[in-house]
Amino acid sequence: MAHVPFLPFSGTRGPRERTHETNVPAIARLVLTAEAAPAEPIQVTSGRIVLFPDASFTAFIDFVAPGVHVLGDEIEEQPVLVPPAPSPLRTGALADMSAFTVNGTGENPVGGTLSDGRSVRVTGPMSFRAPLSRLTCGSPDVVDVIRCEAAPVPFTFGAELTMATVDDAVFTLQFIGQGTVEGFFSTDPSRGFFYTFSTPVPEPTTLLLLGAGILAARISRRGSKTSNKANGGDTSLRR
Repeated sequence: MAHVPFLPFSGTRGPRERTHETNVPAIARLVLTAEAAPAEPIQVTSGRIVLFPDASFTAFIDFVAPGVHVLGDEIEEQPVLVPPAPSPLRTGALADMSAFTVNGTGENPVGGTLSDGRSVRVTGPMSFRAPLSRLTCGSPDVVDVIRCEAAPVPFTFGAELTMATVDDAVFTLQFIGQGTVEGFFSTDPSRGFFYTFSTPVPEPTTLLLLGAGILAARISRRGSKTSNKANGGDTSLRR
C-alpha cells in the first residue's frame, strides 16, 4: 500500500489533509531501474502546471524529476477541486491558492518519458497546498467584469502517479515538490492557477549543521597534526 496526501476541501478554510490508499496492479511493480519502488518520494526539480478550475480544464502539465519527465497539454474535462473564491472580489481580499486534481479523468491523456526512453501513460492524483494570497483588482470593464491578480505565494506539491508502459508494465511513483504559485480571479467567473516548480534550497538549520560538521572535522585534523608535532613525529608513542 502506498500513501499520498490528498486535499479535499471543507468550508472556506481551504484543504484538509487525509490519507488515500492505492493498490498497485500486480502485472509488474517497476521503477526506472526495475527495482523495488523507492521508500522516499521523488523530488520534482523543475517545470510548471497550469490549472483552470472553473472550466474543469488542466491546461498544461510539464515537470521534471530524477528519471522521469511528465507532460500533458490541453487536458479537457479533468475536474480541478479548489476552495471557494473570495466574495466579493476586491483589492485586499485573501484567496486560497490550493488545488487538487486527478490525471487520467480528462479527455486527453497525460504522458511521460522515463530515463531509459520508454513512454508511459500517467494517471493519479496531484495536490497543491498554498497559503492565502492577497488580491489586487482592477476596475470593472465595459461588461462589468472585474479581474484580480493574486500575489505570488509558495506552494508544496504531492502526487502519487501510476505509470503504464506500452508493454503493460505498471508501477506507481510518489512525487513531492515546491515552488511559487500565482494566478487570477475574475467575476465572469473564471480563475487560473500557475504553479512553477523550483529546486529546494537547504534550510538554515541544515546549512548550520553542515557547517558545524565541516568545522569539527577541520579542528580534529588540526589536533591530530599538533599531537604528532608534540611527539616529535615518533609513531611509536601512538601504539
